Amino acid sequence: MSHTLAKSARAVTLAALLVSPGCQRAPVAGPAPANVAEQLIGMEKAALDRWIRSDPDGYLAIYARDAGYFDPFTQKRVDGIDALRAQVEPIRSMKPPFTDIRYEMVDPRVQIDGNVAVLSFNLVDYAKPIGSSQETVVARWNSSEVYRRDAGSWKIMHTHWSFMQPQMPPPTPQSVTPATPAAPAAQATSAVSRTELLARDLPPGDFRHVQSVIVTLQPGAVAARHRHDVAVFAYVLEGTVQNQFDGGSVQVHKTGESWWEPPGTVHDVAGNVGSAVARLLIVYVGENGKSPTVPLR
Repeated sequence: MSHTLAKSARAVTLAALLVSPGCQRAPVAGPAPANVAEQLIGMEKAALDRWIRSDPDGYLAIYARDAGYFDPFTQKRVDGIDALRAQVEPIRSMKPPFTDIRYEMVDPRVQIDGNVAVLSFNLVDYAKPIGSSQETVVARWNSSEVYRRDAGSWKIMHTHWSFMQPQMPPPTPQSVTPATPAAPAAQATSAVSRTELLARDLPPGDFRHVQSVIVTLQPGAVAARHRHDVAVFAYVLEGTVQNQFDGGSVQVHKTGESWWEPPGTVHDVAGNVGSAVARLLIVYVGENGKSPTVPLR
């Protein structure tokens, strides 16, 4: 949903591929023949070329009817082409808050065993935020695509997308705060204050499920574009973040500031624009069974 897919094997001759099934030996697992690797990587890139233009049909055309799908925003596996089609349908009408969208497929590798092949690669999405001439990294992905050959055609039978682990800078002596003794109870209770951050009425619905998470963004990190189907309360624990909702104006939120997103809000931009790590407390309030976050790659 963003989001933006062999040396010993070459010894297998075309004649061997044409031998009748009864005479063939079982294929040995290993690197894919060069022509198969090129075909699958080409299919993946062709689908990605359409995806970054908000056209999911490139992928839908190469999914098997029984395909399964995972990404960081799905609470459970998406099963079957009909469910996949419904999952990506909103992308067609989305207007990305970026221009000059492109991607880089890094270190693609194809392994094959009989009629099953696995394509794995890293993907880096690049774009320019609207109104800016500066290209930025929008998202970094790990991807695994499992292809199956049916009646001579390769189809994706399973997809798994995940975010790449950010590089964490090592701690410096200045960043390590020594522990301090706890204050006596009398001192701890002598300066208690209360600050109201938010008061909202929940929309109609069975809002009985609450989930809270801490989101950490390294300097320059940008979260993939997504939609929330639940109500969201966000509070900036530290750092400075930039947000854009439903194609509106860009907003900047700093430490101690908060915002509210009603169900259905499209989070176009969410990134750390500061020079230090940003940490957010996110509270989801929604109906049981509804995914709090839906990717819109």
